[in-house]
Amino acid sequence: MERPMAKANIDRQLEADPATVIRLAKEGSFMHICAVNDRIAERLPDLFNQDVADMVCSHLTAAKVPNPRRDTSPTSPQKLAVACAVSCIGAVHYFAENAATRPFVMPHWPGIFKWFSFFDDVNNLGTAGYVPLKPSLMTLYLSPFLHHEREKILSETPGVTALTTSLWMKEAIDPSLPVPNGPACMSFLLDKADDTLLDEVIRSAGGKVEVIAEHALGHIRTELQMPAFNVTFIDVFLGLLGCLSQGQKGLLRRAIIRKGAVPVVTKAFVRLAKRYTVDDISVRAAIGVCANSLRKFTQEIDAIKCVRAMVLGGLLQAYIDLDPMLRHSNAIQIRALTLLFNDVLPRYLVYGTVVHAVGTTWDKLDTPQNCAVIMWSRFKDEWNFVLYRLAIGRVVQEGIDGGKATLRCNNCDRCLPKDSMKRCARCHFASYCSRDCQTADWTNYHKTYCKLTVQAAEENPLYQVLSKHDKKFRGELTVYEARNNVAQFRALAGRLYPTTPLHELGVRIIYHEVPPKFEVFLLKDYRPNRGNGGPATVALNRSILQEARRDPKNTTIIESVASLGLGHDEIVAIENPALWDWRQ
Repeated sequence: MERPMAKANIDRQLEADPATVIRLAKEGSFMHICAVNDRIAERLPDLFNQDVADMVCSHLTAAKVPNPRRDTSPTSPQKLAVACAVSCIGAVHYFAENAATRPFVMPHWPGIFKWFSFFDDVNNLGTAGYVPLKPSLMTLYLSPFLHHEREKILSETPGVTALTTSLWMKEAIDPSLPVPNGPACMSFLLDKADDTLLDEVIRSAGGKVEVIAEHALGHIRTELQMPAFNVTFIDVFLGLLGCLSQGQKGLLRRAIIRKGAVPVVTKAFVRLAKRYTVDDISVRAAIGVCANSLRKFTQEIDAIKCVRAMVLGGLLQAYIDLDPMLRHSNAIQIRALTLLFNDVLPRYLVYGTVVHAVGTTWDKLDTPQNCAVIMWSRFKDEWNFVLYRLAIGRVVQEGIDGGKATLRCNNCDRCLPKDSMKRCARCHFASYCSRDCQTADWTNYHKTYCKLTVQAAEENPLYQVLSKHDKKFRGELTVYEARNNVAQFRALAGRLYPTTPLHELGVRIIYHEVPPKFEVFLLKDYRPNRGNGGPATVALNRSILQEARRDPKNTTIIESVASLGLGHDEIVAIENPALWDWRQ
């Protein structure tokens, strides 16, 4: 009973004569230190002053940090110093949370950080005799410093990134806490992170980007397995995933995608959409984080697979479920949702695999009830545009399917049954009805194109990502849209080049803008050297241009530009005989 009685006496003394208690605590009386810090935890305003802050920080100086590799005895001065530090490090973060009291403790940050490092070393080494401090508590105490003084701490404290990463990787999520401390602390650290900081995180994890990605995704997967998942936890986990997905290099972003982030985040998005109510601000915030993360995933070169996985995972159903949120939110609150549905999705409806995924999903959603929701939706025009692009895509796909049984000879242009045609064994693009046609085309045309086509495919990373079907679909879609918009191209030509003959102009469809943008250009000024390819791609496009110039009245260059991740625009140059003479 001696300790409770002593504490009660100290509490009464703290109320009557706080200056004496604070002085004794500063001199090292453990009981007085604990009494003051307990009251700080109760957030008593009288204790949040410079004197109390100085007392707390006096036990967190770098000079008092013991050697974490040496065991200690129960009665050693080092053990008492560590016990005092445990109490004080728990109290100092309350000062860091408040803008008015933060200046009291920030000058002492170097010593405070040394103590954080000491406790992490003790946990790693298992040093005997010292009071351990769990990673979840350490990240709780570290969070306000990183939240409010991140730039100062990163510039002045080497090792803080390694420490925070280490604590996050070791922390076991406690579902009883209001917030998962480790992921929240990492989010504060990585807010608006650049490649340098993300590289430091990777080094802190031993260079294992896959381990970091799996650790971040594992928390989300575990939480989503719960029938009634914690929205706050999901919000924090997704926020950290978004922070890790930043940067121009995208090392962690690609690892996160490889580990299955798109289906996981889409599942969270769909489940959050079903839980949303008009007054639920926390769910709305988590939904916005989901949409922002999904949009970041489409900034990689395999964006087609990402968009397709989102659609098949329930993206369209989620937007129907979110109609109440869209109606009752302002433009800023739903910006991420708007960009994902109005900008990202339509730009990828130029690829056959995405068209198929959207079509399959829409066939299940095409009910009177859902159509009524869309009719009155805030995104009504955007829905109509997506369905319009889907309809065009289906027409193009039907044309491809209808022509599967036949192939066109590259030399004589005859369409014959596929089984009777032979393909070029090198490039696999050209088809011929006979050896004579193959020989004639090789001499006149294909000898140059065959070599360049193979080299262009090898040097262009897009060819490794795009499926054969998507490549063919893009070409057919471009020709279809060019033919069906000849009147618009003619009008553009008449306005921009009124005195130039049509056969001296090429056309361009820019699919990475919504809606697609149509342009015309002078063939004499055309330089087909953009895109992601190298010298062979440039040479191939120039050869196509030269071939078009040989017979300009019967050939038109059609250029198609489409999105494939951030900064990855695929460019295809297509010859189409007599586009300007086409009749709609």
